[in-house]
Amino acid sequence: MSILDPLGCWRRWLLASTAAVALPAAAALGGRADSIDADAVRLAATRGPARAAAAAVTAPGLSVQTLRLPDSSTIRQFVGPDGRVYALAWNTRSKPRLDQLLGEHFAPYAQAGRRAMQQRSGVMHGFTVQQGDLVVESNAHLQAHVGRAYLRSLLPDGAGALDAVR
Repeated sequence: MSILDPLGCWRRWLLASTAAVALPAAAALGGRADSIDADAVRLAATRGPARAAAAAVTAPGLSVQTLRLPDSSTIRQFVGPDGRVYALAWNTRSKPRLDQLLGEHFAPYAQAGRRAMQQRSGVMHGFTVQQGDLVVESNAHLQAHVGRAYLRSLLPDGAGALDAVR
């Protein structure tokens, strides 16, 4: 630290203060559902049950939570009996932040996307990734982005566990 470098002090203070602040955990795919409230705050969304999707989920212990964004976009998080998010579905006006939604499963998705773009040039409106345990299906057209993602290993047994993920 030098008296001639006042910005150096400021940078170190800013780095130290931001490192002490905990970032809200996201209820990303495969993550715990108890952080869905933090997702709602981070996205400036309101939280509530997804009535249509919840009605389609008939297995005991399953639940569906919907985050409604200010632009009327929705992100649904499907929670299994173990309290983990086994699937996500989105219907948004702009491209969703899949890095946040997929969490640790984003890297294989991004890698598969890069491979697909190398094999086929141009705009891709629909894209499906089946990479090990992860399945992501997404479609886009103008201001409509629709998709779902799920982990095969977390899919609960029972009627409607996957059919409701829409």
